[in-house]
Amino acid sequence: MSDVELLADIDRTFCIDTRVNLYPPTDEPLRLIPPILGIVDCGIDELSARPAIRVHEVDPNYPLTQYYVSSSHNTYLLSRQLVGKSTAESYRHILQRHGCCVEIDAWPAKRAADGPATCEEEEPTVTHGYTLSKSIPFRSVCRAINGVVDNDSWPVMISVECHVDLKGQEDMVRIMTEEFGDKLVNDQLENVDDERVCPADMMGRVLCMVYRILPPPNPDEDSSFSSSSSDSDSEASQTPPEVQPSKISPSLASLGFYARSLKPHHPTWISTPSIFTPPTYPRHILINISEAKIHSYPLQSLWTHGLHHLRRVFPKGTRIRSSNMDIIRCWRNGSHVVSVNWQEYDRGMQVNEAMFVGTDGWVLKPALDEPKRMVRMSLRVVGLSDLPGENLGKHLYARVQLFHSAGDQKVKTKSVKPTEYPNGVVGVMWDQTFEFDVEWDELAFLRLLVMEDEFGRDDKVAVFCARVGNLCDGWRVWRLLDMKGKWKGSSVLVNWTLRHE
Repeated sequence: MSDVELLADIDRTFCIDTRVNLYPPTDEPLRLIPPILGIVDCGIDELSARPAIRVHEVDPNYPLTQYYVSSSHNTYLLSRQLVGKSTAESYRHILQRHGCCVEIDAWPAKRAADGPATCEEEEPTVTHGYTLSKSIPFRSVCRAINGVVDNDSWPVMISVECHVDLKGQEDMVRIMTEEFGDKLVNDQLENVDDERVCPADMMGRVLCMVYRILPPPNPDEDSSFSSSSSDSDSEASQTPPEVQPSKISPSLASLGFYARSLKPHHPTWISTPSIFTPPTYPRHILINISEAKIHSYPLQSLWTHGLHHLRRVFPKGTRIRSSNMDIIRCWRNGSHVVSVNWQEYDRGMQVNEAMFVGTDGWVLKPALDEPKRMVRMSLRVVGLSDLPGENLGKHLYARVQLFHSAGDQKVKTKSVKPTEYPNGVVGVMWDQTFEFDVEWDELAFLRLLVMEDEFGRDDKVAVFCARVGNLCDGWRVWRLLDMKGKWKGSSVLVNWTLRHE
């Protein structure tokens, strides 16, 4: 299979149709059950053309620490962590979906060379270490990334996890320089205020997160920082000491000028942002921390620290089935880059899609110092249309979930058996209204799940997920995606209002 054919196959399999609720398709008319048509205040064509969500243009002129970045974990994998297939085309796919941070796990070449690598087999590889995942050439990954980044692209960040020796690191730098050319940020940018670097300064550029090992606070303490991004309770403990490099080469370190990645072990890192200041530390420190550790620190301390330094959160190593962490919780503590396993369309991926849909992969963080204000959200869930025929004979209900800083809330409709109407459309009528009286929350999300009412655990049938602030008021059709993220015609008619008290 050629690279073009492989990319097309990846797109068909893994592409998620979230954008149908932002840009309603004009070539696929809705099929609605007749009872719905008698409720709405417009015709089916007008209703079909109304977007369910809207997004606001993102200003690229704020400091880097004021943004969330859509991020991919183990980007090279197409499926599970231990035995998943690896391909460089996965990088093209993620970047074309506006994922703006990808991960490269660099490991030694298949064949050792006495000097600089002279062929691909002597160059570093990309793989998930100590698993059955196949390796791919480091150069092919860089080439795939470069093929997507153009002058109008928002900055693309590469999280480089380095498991090669100093000679291999020099090969990595040479390969990135050859493949990325002038796109690669390899030092401080000219004529750019070092205290206020923003995405606008780096459009069309590639930034590397390079892990650094710094000396401990005093000679009697263990090192406070590690060069590995692996969770110390899982992957790191499996890594033989001799494989880990003792240091990062100066040329590789220079590529991480704006993202000097450090993994903290000593608790003092969170005490005050000013601990990471020149000349003791480089100016641009990025904290690289596992989900297993991040939530042990105070929320306000994390948020404050994130105003001064970038932070990346990666999944714990026990997520071998590529499940995802609670990414909203990480955004709420100010973490900028929350690494998501794009291989699974679970709650984490649904929320990530809701956050970044219609953007270029960068979204401004909210201003949490705004006055608190109460809002009333009202959702009338009318009916479901164009269900696949296999749902006939089953009882279905809608579960509505509000993910909110004050605590998640969930409600559900009654269970109803689908009906096949004379126009051939299968659907369900619920017509129930739910209200939420809460404080306004910029990071609130709403998810509607269609569930199959069964004895025991109920199966998920379809889903809609959106950031509350992006929802459009009034009568809307929310197009529902199946549990692989595909839209196959199903929709739910709702009336949504949000009023500030």
